[in-house]
Amino acid sequence: MSKFTLTYFNSRGRAEISRLLFAVADVKYEDKRIEKSEWREWIKASTPFGVVPNLTFDDGTSISMSGAIANYLAREFTNFEQNNGGQGYLVGKSMTLADIAFFNAFSNITLVEPTALDNLPLLKDLMVRVGANEKIAKWVETRPKTQF
Repeated sequence: MSKFTLTYFNSRGRAEISRLLFAVADVKYEDKRIEKSEWREWIKASTPFGVVPNLTFDDGTSISMSGAIANYLAREFTNFEQNNGGQGYLVGKSMTLADIAFFNAFSNITLVEPTALDNLPLLKDLMVRVGANEKIAKWVETRPKTQF
């Protein structure tokens, strides 16, 4: 059994930043995708605050709310919150939660408007740099195909 189970709908949505963090940290987890009918029937009553995404630990404790989960994972893995002087990424010399959140948001935006970053070459380069990360590229290639 995985140390972590991330429960969310069968879409990228609010759970995708956490999935990207797992991918980049190379940490195995259960990606539990639910249908809306399951949500209404029993999962909503069993989650803190009645919301997803929900991150459950192997001891049964859990965290809800996408921001809280992403912040926890960023602190837990590979020093995603270090600021190393602002070279190459939004906050430092190495990838941070901010870069992953930016990549996630603009990946969705550029699906609808492919030229959204054309007049912003530094941000466009950042998208390429984050997307070229071997672990992120592998996750994006192999994740379930969903609209968002």
